[in-house]
Amino acid sequence: LVTRRVNGDLYLEDKKDTIAHGWNLVLMDGKWYNFDATGAATYYEETNDMTYKKLLKPYDTFVSQGYTLNAEYALTSAFGKAHPYGTTVYQDEPDAPNNLTLVNLGEGKIQASFTSVKGADGYALYRSTSATGTFSKVAEGNATTLIDETAQPGVEYHYKVKAYAMVSGDRLYSSYSPRRIITSKSIGTPVLSALTATSNTVKVSWDAVAGAEYYQVYRADSVNGTYSLVNRKNYTTTTISDAAVSAGKTYYYKVRAFKDGEYSMFSTISSVTTKPATPTGIQTSSAGATSVNVQWAKSEGAKYYQVYRSTNATKDFRLLGVYDENTFSMKSRALLTNQTYYYKVRAYTVVNKKGIYSPFSNVVKGTPKLAAPTNVKASPNTSTTLKISWKLTDGATYYQVYRSTSKTGKYALLGVYNSTTTSSISRSLLTGNTYYYKVRAYRWVKGERVFSPFSSVITGKPVLSKTSKVTAKATSSTTAKITWNKIEGATYYQVYRGTSANGKYALLATYDKNTTTCTSKKLKKGNTYYYKVRAYKWVKGTRVFSPFSTPVKVKI
Repeated sequence: LVTRRVNGDLYLEDKKDTIAHGWNLVLMDGKWYNFDATGAATYYEETNDMTYKKLLKPYDTFVSQGYTLNAEYALTSAFGKAHPYGTTVYQDEPDAPNNLTLVNLGEGKIQASFTSVKGADGYALYRSTSATGTFSKVAEGNATTLIDETAQPGVEYHYKVKAYAMVSGDRLYSSYSPRRIITSKSIGTPVLSALTATSNTVKVSWDAVAGAEYYQVYRADSVNGTYSLVNRKNYTTTTISDAAVSAGKTYYYKVRAFKDGEYSMFSTISSVTTKPATPTGIQTSSAGATSVNVQWAKSEGAKYYQVYRSTNATKDFRLLGVYDENTFSMKSRALLTNQTYYYKVRAYTVVNKKGIYSPFSNVVKGTPKLAAPTNVKASPNTSTTLKISWKLTDGATYYQVYRSTSKTGKYALLGVYNSTTTSSISRSLLTGNTYYYKVRAYRWVKGERVFSPFSSVITGKPVLSKTSKVTAKATSSTTAKITWNKIEGATYYQVYRGTSANGKYALLATYDKNTTTCTSKKLKKGNTYYYKVRAYKWVKGTRVFSPFSTPVKVKI
């Protein structure tokens, strides 16, 4: 225990007198306590009790019992400030060191390594030849590696280590670390100096051991797993390449030396993670006016992928995003139409919060383009017009509609339409003639129009509409009245009659464009008759007919 003697006065209540007196301060759990060894315990015969009112008490308690410190030890003195009397934490003892590991350096040298302890000013290494024997100090210092240079080869030793802090010139020790055992060897233990990895090779290097005849390197898939001799051979070099590894995996290595018929202790185990395989199959495709799709193939050992983009094929690449091991595509957005962009991908995995990266893939380029308008249709509208419609194209701000009278002939621009328009009317057409149409989109980029490809060519034919609202009503035992609606563009109507819905129909009569009714005569009572109507007009000397109306029936 760390103690300090202090002097002062003590008032004796029973004698009503003050005497000069000395007592101790004792450092316990980081605090200084007052301890009066000569008056620590008092026995009371009347009650058969023992009191410890002067044992390890704060100074305020001692004051209440008649103690007074001399000026040189008072609370306000330099001594008092350095030794808070049980009221303020002064300093806790350090924690015990952890992770004690031992390495046989050979020739009577054992190296002990451990983790640093917060607040420690130094460390001491202790050794015994048994778990319950006496542990003696064999090395000390302020580093977290200490070496015992007095071991005898072939002897099993037990080691412990303590940390200490300096308190008022004295050492305040921690408890012992957990005990570790090692047998001293005459041949030194190799020290792994470097592990470096690609996606399919691990390079293992170690420090040479004096006099070693050869070395053996062992590998495992986990720190406590089964270790196998790499390549099943011994090495006289201090560097080897292990190619029996897979991409993106962590491997554990240890090495030992051989000399004079005995093996050294194994080195400390070290680990390395191979890089994931370089991504392959990088492809791009336009995803519209302002986007590009980027795709890649699965990489062995990858947990994540990074996609980079630049406007230069060789520099200034910037990270676009990170994607998990099951994602093999992404969309690059907010691009300029027709601008060429460059992409590359790399894979990585994470070990101890650190990324292990593959090399970058090859660089590929992609260009966002306006897609050709789709779902383009030419629908009958009137006998001299067609309705041209299309689906909106992503990123387009305008559409152009072109028309021709043959598929491979010259196309004329019919009109330009804004980004929200999806149809136009093609006018002044000849009924029954076939017309050809195609549509393209465009947008302005840096003061220039950037066009999409043309849509597929579609055809349309303006026709007379189907005659509607045809009715048939009996007006007598031998007649019926047939009526219909006018059809836009029609110049004549034909009325047909039959005796069955799907049977043969005969033309009753032809009527001009102003007629919408007629009388069917010479009918027989009790019979059922069917009627249908169609319109037509003359175009360049040829009649162009509308479809027939839906048949209607009447019973006489």
